[in-house]
Amino acid sequence: MDSSIHNGSAPSEPATPNRLAWIGGFVLVCLVFAFMSRAKILTLRNAPNYDPTDDAGLFWTENAFHYRYARMAATGAGIPEVDTRMQHPEGMHVLRDEMPMMERFAGLAYRRFAAQGAPFHVFLLTLVCIYSSLIIFPAYLLAAHAWGRPGAGLVAALFYALTYSFIGPVVLGSYVRQDFALPFLFLGTHFFIAGAETGGWRKWAAGAFTAFSFASWHLSQFYYLVLLAGVVALYVIRPARRERLAQSVAAMTLVLVGVSLFVQPLRSGGLPFSTAMLAGYALLGAHYALKERAPAAWQRALIFLAAFVALSALAAWLFGGHAERYSHVYRLVLDKLRFLGAKPADPSLLSFESRVMWTSSFLSPSLEVMARWMNGAWLAAAAALALVLREGWRERTVRPAGALILWMAAVFVVLFALIHRMDIFASFFVCVLAGRAFPRNWRSATGLAALAAIALLLGLSYRGLTQAYMVSGSPLPERLKPLLQEIRRHTRPDDVILASFPLSPVICAYTDRPVVLHSKFENRRVREKVREFYAALFGSEEDFFRFCRTYGVRYFVYDPTILLNLSTESMRYIADRLDLEDDAAAVRLHLLPESLARFGLVYQSDQFRVFEVLDTPRAPGPVPFERLPIYDSRQFRREELRIREH
Repeated sequence: MDSSIHNGSAPSEPATPNRLAWIGGFVLVCLVFAFMSRAKILTLRNAPNYDPTDDAGLFWTENAFHYRYARMAATGAGIPEVDTRMQHPEGMHVLRDEMPMMERFAGLAYRRFAAQGAPFHVFLLTLVCIYSSLIIFPAYLLAAHAWGRPGAGLVAALFYALTYSFIGPVVLGSYVRQDFALPFLFLGTHFFIAGAETGGWRKWAAGAFTAFSFASWHLSQFYYLVLLAGVVALYVIRPARRERLAQSVAAMTLVLVGVSLFVQPLRSGGLPFSTAMLAGYALLGAHYALKERAPAAWQRALIFLAAFVALSALAAWLFGGHAERYSHVYRLVLDKLRFLGAKPADPSLLSFESRVMWTSSFLSPSLEVMARWMNGAWLAAAAALALVLREGWRERTVRPAGALILWMAAVFVVLFALIHRMDIFASFFVCVLAGRAFPRNWRSATGLAALAAIALLLGLSYRGLTQAYMVSGSPLPERLKPLLQEIRRHTRPDDVILASFPLSPVICAYTDRPVVLHSKFENRRVREKVREFYAALFGSEEDFFRFCRTYGVRYFVYDPTILLNLSTESMRYIADRLDLEDDAAAVRLHLLPESLARFGLVYQSDQFRVFEVLDTPRAPGPVPFERLPIYDSRQFRREELRIREH
């Protein structure tokens, strides 16, 4: 353990376990990796949405967005710099605004390693099952380093392998960037923490792995901001660690800034002027400006805050691009904190950006979901926390590795309680913390009892995971295939399709028809277009027609939930139009298609309707389709749908 912080001496380093123990632990983790990768593949192939012969409708919303470009890379055609089909008419600047590292890797791997004639979607999902499982290696390395023994790393890896965060999304057919980036991001964290304690090459390895994750996934930057906040706190209160912490931050900053000069999405996204990078500059400036002095901790904190505020104001004034690009994220977090994670029933209390983001994986999980998400890891982590706090009380200090792990676990558990998507970080650090439960002297009676308790919790976690019934939030392909077939058969290649932002990438990916919207909200123009779309759809028919003409729309895909869903996740809630007048376009499209002059019904199922945008108005009259119950006005009371007379 570290010596007291009061005498300013350098804390002692962790004892190095014998090499054989490290090798043995690593071999066991390799076996866990192989077993869990195979388990993911087998579970996926039994999923109800998986069809090895047909990929149509398999991927939903952003998964379909990624799949489109991965398939392009797999054919060798390459990913276009600007894609006017994914974002008509102005075009999606794929290479400037997106980070298609994952898609390029999948395409390259398919061309090099896939068997001849192998369906791309089968190869892709198998590949995802394998590389998403790599995350147990940084769990092992970080826990083994932090708690000073390979057994702790093995326990952390086992607990993490039995969380929903590790297995859930992948076996349901998810194709998202976090699965590709997280192993590298957490490896970067391991080397950063190890470098802050031991120095040397590790701090440069931290920069390299973190830079790769930055170039692969937008959310890596927000993760690094949380890590850096913990580093700043540690820097202020731990004088003996300041020099190495500053050196590690300096190495990380140099690598990230250097990489951003060559990686277009990082450069165009303003990474050098992001909040996390500005915090790093402020810390380094305060450190080297005060290196020869020894002000009190509170003075250093004040100087850092002053420098950070000044740099943030200057960057916002001169550049402003980064804050503008991620304003929807900042607003959501602030509103989540303002309402303590409980979404208000009145949509007017939230900004549009918070309403549109506060859905799906950005909802707040229930306590039951949180408890089941990590199963026995919670109890093991609670025991480990008690051990760390007891040791900290006795020694009057905690090693930097342990302190940063506690910080990351605490922050991300709180964020998990607010935003479900933060489970990917919370699960990792809770399990790394749980590794501390592995006893130092496992041969003693107490140690054997601890091992028995760990084995019991792992068994309960395994049982809970294998008995769980996981359900994807995406529609089954059978619901989407008839619509996709209709669009392919009865529209021309350049006909522009308007649909909701989750559905639009699916249409583009599987029919190659141009779409107006998509689900990548880092793109501010898309956020603006979604807002315009909602305002027009819940306005008059003429309002909606003008919107369609502005963007060259030929066909509109209508989903019955547009009108019928009144929940806090509904389109009406997001648009702040829970109350509608009977002449609203959405009301007529659903209940009164015969009254429409600018839109003609050309396809209907109980899942979707497709309307053609007419060049010339038509006289109101019957439509050539049977009125299905879900569209029959006699099945609904207007009061229930909150529709009033105009």
